[in-house]
Amino acid sequence: MPNRQRLYQVAERIKEIIATELVEIADPRFYLVTLTGVKLSSDMRQAKIYWSTLSKENQKAEIDLAFAGAEGVFKTALAKKLKARFVPNVKFFYDDTFETQAMVEKLLERIKTNN
Repeated sequence: MPNRQRLYQVAERIKEIIATELVEIADPRFYLVTLTGVKLSSDMRQAKIYWSTLSKENQKAEIDLAFAGAEGVFKTALAKKLKARFVPNVKFFYDDTFETQAMVEKLLERIKTNN
């Protein structure tokens, strides 16, 4: 089993490869997509890739479909560029951290103004 440092390095390399592929893919749904993180399983066989976008709320479902349809393309790119014994299965997830942070800040501001 790889140590934490190795998991981090491989996760960052996966993020770099996928980000490069996003730029090269001609799908306009990926236009304002940013990869925010990669979580790699301890056996390095599963990669959860988190993304965010500045697109409108209704476009998130379309982007999610685009990622689902392109999983094979991304896995092929990882197979070519990732120097590892196994190529992890990739799954994409929307990262709502920024929205949650904004909501918490609004709630805190409301509490502050009510006191």
